[in-house]
Amino acid sequence: MKKIVIAGGSGFIGMHLAQFFTAKGYQVIVLTRKLNPHDNDIIYQYWDGQHLGEWVSALEGAETLINLSGKSVDCRYTNRNKAEILSSRIQPTQVLGKAIKSLKHAPKLWINASTATIYKHSIYKAMTESNGDIGNDFSMSVAQAWEKEFFKCHTPQTRKVATRVSLVLGANDGVYPVLKRLAQFRLGGSHGNGLQKFAWIHIQDLLQVFDFIIQNDWIFDKKVVTEPGESENLKAGQIVSARKLRDENSLLRRADKTLVEARDAQPATAKPILQGITRASLQTKSFISAASFQETTKVLNEAAVNGKRDYLEGLKENVIVGHKIPAGTGLKTYENIIVGSQEDYDRLRAREVATELEEEDVKS
Repeated sequence: MKKIVIAGGSGFIGMHLAQFFTAKGYQVIVLTRKLNPHDNDIIYQYWDGQHLGEWVSALEGAETLINLSGKSVDCRYTNRNKAEILSSRIQPTQVLGKAIKSLKHAPKLWINASTATIYKHSIYKAMTESNGDIGNDFSMSVAQAWEKEFFKCHTPQTRKVATRVSLVLGANDGVYPVLKRLAQFRLGGSHGNGLQKFAWIHIQDLLQVFDFIIQNDWIFDKKVVTEPGESENLKAGQIVSARKLRDENSLLRRADKTLVEARDAQPATAKPILQGITRASLQTKSFISAASFQETTKVLNEAAVNGKRDYLEGLKENVIVGHKIPAGTGLKTYENIIVGSQEDYDRLRAREVATELEEEDVKS
């Protein structure tokens, strides 16, 4: 069974991660200062976040280490609290780095929490790792010191990923209940010019982010062979480690042969594609039609919030409510149309002509 260790995992995000990965079949161990287990499927191990101890053995052979340690920023920014906010992030990161160095089988992946607050405030520019503007106030300085401590630790057997997470929203915990309570006291809504914004992510989406990082970790430091050269061991399209590629080219170079060419391997990406009747149904004015195919919850919630009315007009709506579907133009004149071959038409027409002649003979 693969093992995931979550340091500082007794909070809102940590407990959701623990339950999520337990359900996926992982053995989850939570490193915590508070031994108050409330889930029999999760193992709790005490640590103080500052010193090496028995907890180090929990990291041996782990698939992934996730570090969420840090004092909550939901407090007054006194000098004492600011010092604890910084130290409660730096010290656990330091001691985890020391622990990994002492292991025989270190975790393959170390995901360390960081914060999107590392960027300057902006309501016009989207901040990313490639073009974000790093700020210099207290919160931004904490974020920079945190990431610096994380990446300076030398862990050659362990890949490291810092996740710059913004506010995480969930129905029953985290910041959302606080914001909801303020709104209930009529303190929500816009203030000033109404342009205030904040970055956020839903807890369910965050779980998928962590899962994606872990599932795609195997591709890290891999190469895709684009041209095998004169290698007898590698073929075009083959995925190999950087070390194997280096060793193979070293042998070819000594033999004065053409080297293998390769590119960096990239994780697979995907996006949903709507086709055929599904696309048509989501573009119709009828929310009942749209909800019957895809994104049901989203479509119905939007309809309820906006007070939409469905007039059930058109082909798909008639299908849904069980009405008779008009054929052709939909006019009654064309309801008795029979589609057949030319021979069928000629026989039918001959029969009609014969009937008309008999009726005329009777009248005469």
